[in-house]
Amino acid sequence: MNFRKALYLLFKSEQKTDYLIISIMLFSVFLVFFWTAIQQHFAIAGNIREGDTALRNYAINRNFKYINEIETEKLKNEALAKSRPVYDVYETKNISITEQCDDLFDYLDSLSGNNMPVSEAKYQFDKVFTNLRLSVESFETMYNNYKLNLFPARVRTIISTILECGYIQTFTHTRTNIDSIIVQYITTGEKTRQVKKISDIITESGLKNFILNYISLNFPVLTAGRRQAMADIVYGLIGQNLQYNLAATRQAEEESIAGVSTVYNELKKGAIIVKEGEILTKEKLLLLKKYSQIASINYPALCGDGLFFLAWFLVSLVFIFGSIEKIQKKKGSMLILCLQTVFIAVFFYLSGHTEFFAWLTAHIPSGYIIPFIFPVLTVYYIFGIQFTMAYTLIISIFSSFFVPVGQLNTFFSLLLSGFIIIRTAAKLKRRYSIWRAGGYNMLALFLLLFIQFLLEGWELPVFFKALAICAAVNITGITLVMSFLPLIELYLNLPTIFRLYELSDLNDPLFKELQLKAPGTYHHSMIVGTLAESAAKEIGENPLLARVGAYYHDIGKMDIPEYFIENQIDSDNRHDALEPTLSISIIKSHIKRGIELARNNRLPGMVIDIIHQHHGTTLIRYFYNRLQADQEKNRNLSKEDCSYPGPKPKSKIAAIVFLADTVEAATRSLRAPSPARIRSNIDKLVLERITESELSECGLTFSDIQRVKESFILVLTGIFHSRIEYPETETGDIQQRELT
Repeated sequence: MNFRKALYLLFKSEQKTDYLIISIMLFSVFLVFFWTAIQQHFAIAGNIREGDTALRNYAINRNFKYINEIETEKLKNEALAKSRPVYDVYETKNISITEQCDDLFDYLDSLSGNNMPVSEAKYQFDKVFTNLRLSVESFETMYNNYKLNLFPARVRTIISTILECGYIQTFTHTRTNIDSIIVQYITTGEKTRQVKKISDIITESGLKNFILNYISLNFPVLTAGRRQAMADIVYGLIGQNLQYNLAATRQAEEESIAGVSTVYNELKKGAIIVKEGEILTKEKLLLLKKYSQIASINYPALCGDGLFFLAWFLVSLVFIFGSIEKIQKKKGSMLILCLQTVFIAVFFYLSGHTEFFAWLTAHIPSGYIIPFIFPVLTVYYIFGIQFTMAYTLIISIFSSFFVPVGQLNTFFSLLLSGFIIIRTAAKLKRRYSIWRAGGYNMLALFLLLFIQFLLEGWELPVFFKALAICAAVNITGITLVMSFLPLIELYLNLPTIFRLYELSDLNDPLFKELQLKAPGTYHHSMIVGTLAESAAKEIGENPLLARVGAYYHDIGKMDIPEYFIENQIDSDNRHDALEPTLSISIIKSHIKRGIELARNNRLPGMVIDIIHQHHGTTLIRYFYNRLQADQEKNRNLSKEDCSYPGPKPKSKIAAIVFLADTVEAATRSLRAPSPARIRSNIDKLVLERITESELSECGLTFSDIQRVKESFILVLTGIFHSRIEYPETETGDIQQRELT
């Protein structure tokens, strides 16, 4: 597909959505790559970290004024430490507590005026003042003496003193390094503030002691009983009048921080930030990063990278559009492709921005820390070998932009790794054999590391550490493949070689069910599988997919096997008692039922396509001829009514199964199948299918068809060749051939 056609399809109405989504996804991936790659242009310090030794002098080439963030932050912390939490005191709360005290003594007056006994008076008192749980002794003392010695006035004095000091059950601010708070007095339409020491504020834990000490100091003439009664009354009446104001506290903190002036430092042109051999401190590293943001952008290199990535984006876009049919058939495949590409970009990004990956790249080149086997094998099993080779080349070129100029080991390591993985992937047959592909890949990378060891003169400990990291990365990649490939197979319903081998197992539940319910169809499918596999191998198609497609192409016959000739073990034909039109419907139904069974059992989409297309639009000739015998009755029926619904085979493998199914059934019906008769029969059947245009949409060339026919002839001649009829002896035993 050329670029002009790709652009045409991009704006073609029925293709617009798919192409637009692919373009956006691909562009997003390239942005991730581009952003990761250009980070090297924004830092004169590269990947150096705190504690590293500077390998050269870092000097500035212009006057540089910068914010001293460390000193500024220090001043802000000092200002924050001086700010105080804010607590509110509402005047209405103080009045409420005082009024409750007045109500108490007024009520005592009313009880006393009625000459009520102490016990009855306490009962009535407790009903009104439910929050004041006085003991019998304290109530009796209060009841008998509250008019003496200024008892009510002294209680009011104690309460006023507590409210003036401020009472709170417990402080709720989070900072612990403060010794005072701001008390904000709120009256009607007015707020006043006062700073108070925390030690002067009364809390719940010290309230009782404060009351008793106050009474002892200020009213020493009182008896112990009166002191206790007075303390119990105050303790019951008092309530907290301080409330933490979080919003005002935060505002005070922000105002304190806002009042701090930013500290600026200035360096003159030529000043050395870090000298060679100096240990990088946090302050020096921060200064280097600040200077790199304004002074180290290599604009020509940045533009060059941008143009390069744009060019490769366009090339990749055309390449992806050229494979649009594969992508459209496998919904979600583009998402997997983009995620795998981002997976690689993220590894490169992490290598320069995290301590662990920076440690890895300090001991081994960047290209070796990517578990490349994971994205390559995933793309291979989705798109095939040609697409994956191009993908590997593109990714290898992109990845070379993440390393300093002149270091091509990343490009070569990824390219070699990708091609070896692709080469070995074609020979994998079981999931555990992925470890073999990983082993070959590991050996190749070991060889590259050994060459680098010789060229750069690494020390042996460094070399062995690099080998260990390389091995660990490869094992990680293989583990990722083993973990995620089955999930991707399930998500995309892919016919990977592993899935196909599982389906080709004769003990597969669906295939086993076919063997039990329709043994004739099972045997027929086995022979068709052999024919299809041989023919697919002959023309360079996937022989395993052809065999699996042939195995399952007739699974729709399981529900009513007795209506298909290969399963009729006696001479009675069920169709003899049916109308030809009903027989045609029954014969056709096995395709629809086969598709349903395949979907219910999660067979790959390509296998379902083979089931759908294995009869094309061919005429069900036997029953059509029966209908033709009674034209008066069936004159409204057309050939289309007596033909399979299609579609015609759309792929080479579907066409191979279609032809194999045809020639196997016809060859089985030959009375004396000699090689010449088998060849003649196959030639006639294939020519009929070509004449009927059944092979017009599958992509088979005449050369392919000829090789397919030769393959069929070879296999069928071996299966249906004539045998010698051995004479019987007088006893009825078969005469054995002489061995000499």
